[in-house]
Amino acid sequence: MSVTKVTGAVFGTMRRRRSELTPMFVTAGTVAVGEMSQYAPFAPVALGVAGAAAAVGSWISAYGGDDRNKLYLWSVLGASSSVVLTLHEIGWSYFSWTAPIAAGLGMAMGIPWWRNNRRRTRVTLESTVDRWPALARKLRMDTVRPVAIRAHGGGNFEGRLVWPAGDYTVAEILEKRERIEGALDLPSGTLRMERNGRDSNSVTFKAFVTDPHAEGIDWEIPVEEIGGEWFVREVDACEPITLGYREDGVLKTMTLTDRDEYGSRSVMLAGSKGSGKSGLVNVIVGTRVCSRNAVVWGIDLKGGMELGPWRNAMDWCVTTFDEALEMLEALEAVVDARAKHCAEVLSVRRWPMTDEFPVLTVVVDECHSFNGAMNRKQLEMLERVIQKGRAVGIEIVEATQYPTLLAFGSNLVREQLDQRFCFRMQGEDGEYFVFGTRRDGKVGANLIPQSRPGTCYYQDAETIDRMPIRIQYVSDETVKTLVKLRQGRTCGLDSVSANAATAGPPLTPAPARPGQHGYLVFEDPD
Repeated sequence: MSVTKVTGAVFGTMRRRRSELTPMFVTAGTVAVGEMSQYAPFAPVALGVAGAAAAVGSWISAYGGDDRNKLYLWSVLGASSSVVLTLHEIGWSYFSWTAPIAAGLGMAMGIPWWRNNRRRTRVTLESTVDRWPALARKLRMDTVRPVAIRAHGGGNFEGRLVWPAGDYTVAEILEKRERIEGALDLPSGTLRMERNGRDSNSVTFKAFVTDPHAEGIDWEIPVEEIGGEWFVREVDACEPITLGYREDGVLKTMTLTDRDEYGSRSVMLAGSKGSGKSGLVNVIVGTRVCSRNAVVWGIDLKGGMELGPWRNAMDWCVTTFDEALEMLEALEAVVDARAKHCAEVLSVRRWPMTDEFPVLTVVVDECHSFNGAMNRKQLEMLERVIQKGRAVGIEIVEATQYPTLLAFGSNLVREQLDQRFCFRMQGEDGEYFVFGTRRDGKVGANLIPQSRPGTCYYQDAETIDRMPIRIQYVSDETVKTLVKLRQGRTCGLDSVSANAATAGPPLTPAPARPGQHGYLVFEDPD
C-alpha cells in the first residue's frame, strides 16, 4: 500500500472520528502552541493568548449551549490558556514530563466531552445525513433533503426538510411523518413535523427521543414574602396562566383575558377518560381563585365530583341541570347588564377587567351533559352569551370526553372556543373534532401514553403547537389548602353584575375582600 493511500486512510479515519478525537486535537494543539511560543517574548504571547481567549469566550457565550455546557467550555479554555503560558515559561528542557502531564490533563478534560449526549447525538446525525439519499429513495422522496440540523441533549434534534418547487406539497410530506419516523429508527410518536410558516417547499421537524419532562410537575400556590411573612399572591386575571412544560423544555402559558386587545376568550378541553383534563381545569380554577379581579362560577353535572372541592372558593357552583339553566339565565342577564354599563356609563367598548370590574370565569365540566341536553331556545341563549361574552369579560371553559358537535350543542358555540386543548384520544380521528387537522396532518393525540395523564396538544386561535405539553398537576391536598386559605377572601361580583344576576336565582353573597396582600400561607418559606 502506497504512502499516499495510507495517509489518505488515516486522514479519512480522523475526519470520520473527529468528534471523538476532538480532546486529542485540542491537547496536541495546545502543547504545540505552548512549545512554539518559547521563541517569542512573554508579553506578545500573553497578549495573543488573552486575545484568542476573548474571541473564544465570546463564541462560548453566544453558542455554548446551556449553562452546564458553557461552564465546561470555559474550564477547557482556562486550562488551555494556562498550559500555553506555563509551557512558554518552563521551556523545552522539561518536555519529557510536561508532555505526559498535558496528555493526562487532556484525557481528564475529555471525559465530559465523550460522555456528552449532545455530541453523541451530533455523531448519530452525521451518520443519518450520510445515508439520507438511500432513505429518501426508499420513502419516494428523492429530491427531499434535510438542512439546518441541530443536535440537542438526550438524542433530541431538529431541522428542516426542503425540496425543489413543485416536486411535493407540504401536505404530502406531512402525511409521511410516521414513515420518516420509522426510516430514522425513532421511537413511535417522537417525531414532530409542521409547516414552516408560509413556505410551500419545506417543513420543520423535531425529534424528541428523550423527554426531559416525562415526570409530572406539581402546581404550586402563588406566594410572596412581605415583611418576613408569606402570603397568597393575588394575581391579575390578565396575567398569563402557566400551563406546564413542553417536551423541549419551553414553559408554556395561556392568556385568557387581555384588557387592551381581544378581551376574554373561551376554552375547549377534550380528551378520553383519565387523560388529565381535570388537571387543566384545576390549574385554571386555582389561578382564578388566586386572582384579585376574577370571579368563578362552575357547572358540574356529575354531582360535584370535579368542581365540588372548589365550591367554597367559588362564587356559585351548581350540580343539576335545572340549576345550570338558572345560572345560564343569570349569565345572560350579566352579559346584557355589563354591555349596557359599558356603553351608557363607562363609555368604553370593552369591560375594564379591573378589581372594580372583574372577569367572570364559567367552568362547565363534561359539557355534553349540559349543552347536549338543551332545547333550541336554551341553546340560543348559550350562543348569545358566548358570542357577547368576549367584550364584557366572560370566560367560558368547557370540558368534554366527546368533542363532537352534539357535545357542544352547535357550531356557533364550538367555533367560539378558540383556545383548544386535546388530551389523549382513543382513536386517530378524535383529534380531528378538536383541531380539524386532516389538512396539515394529525398531531397524534391517540399516541399519548396512558401513563402520562395531563399531556396534551394546544391550539391558540389558528396556530397548533405540535409539541405536547405536560400540564402541571394540582393535588387534592393543594386544592384543600388553597380553598381553606381563600374561602371568604376571593373576589366578589361587581354591583352591576350582582344586581343583574340576583334578579333571577339567589346568589351566594359576595365574599369580603381580603387585605392588600392576601392571606398568610407559611411561617417558614422552607
